[in-house]
Order: sequence, then structure tokens, then C-alpha cells
Amino acid sequence: GIFPKWKLFVQILTDKDLEKFSFDPFDVTKVWSHSIAPEIEVGILELNRNPENYFVEVEQSSFSPSNLIP
Repeated sequence: GIFPKWKLFVQILTDKDLEKFSFDPFDVTKVWSHSIAPEIEVGILELNRNPENYFVEVEQSSFSPSNLIP
């Protein structure tokens, strides 16, 4: 039972924060400044099991933020 785990952080932006960027903040190749969007700790990510149904648990959950509906 020793599983890999990491602290999980998120960065959240408001509509006003979007105007502070000189680039498209939804470009997944860019990094958001911590002064504009500080990291918020939300918990622990632990890989403690293999998926039972790979398509449902892995393939469907992967997405790009650029594909979300506004």
C-alpha cells in the first residue's frame, strides 16, 4: 500500500482577471502568473487503483479547456 500522491492545487480566474493577460489565458501552452491567479490547495491526488473501465474513467475525463462551452 504505498501509492504515489501529490498535493493538488487549482488556479481560478474571474472575468476581470482575464483582461490582465497579454496572451490568451486558455492557451494550454502558457503558464498563468501566480500574482494574478494564486494557487489554491484543494486536497491530495493519490493514484491508488487501476481503472476498471478505461474508456469511462480515463478517456472521457480527458479534455482541453479550450473546448469548453463559454
